[in-house]
Amino acid sequence: MFGRRVKILLANHRRNAFVRKLDYYMVELHRAYENSNYDFRENGEQDVLEAIRNHLTVRTAFDVGANIGEWTNLASDIFLNARIFSFEIIENTYRDLVARCGGKANVLLNNVGLSDGPGEIEMYCAR
Repeated sequence: MFGRRVKILLANHRRNAFVRKLDYYMVELHRAYENSNYDFRENGEQDVLEAIRNHLTVRTAFDVGANIGEWTNLASDIFLNARIFSFEIIENTYRDLVARCGGKANVLLNNVGLSDGPGEIEMYCAR
């Protein structure tokens, strides 16, 4: 019942300056919680890869759904002695991946998808 009361209270006071400010901070809190930031330096992914590098010897890494190769580039720069296998199934996106990562000696690019079984799928892409 508490949730229903809060909803009614907020609905009745949604133009109140305090409620609007509260809404703003709650939305920002939720965005931070969701961590939908794709910047590797900001979202912690680069820190994780560097921590792995500092504690383990990484010989192989996979970037499945490599898109245009941002993670592939990051991993190849951090794991200098590892082989990075990148997979991108969409032909146009794969061309961008090749343009960005094709010259790296430790990167192997693959224009296929990975699955838990054999077969083919039809891909639909938004333009």
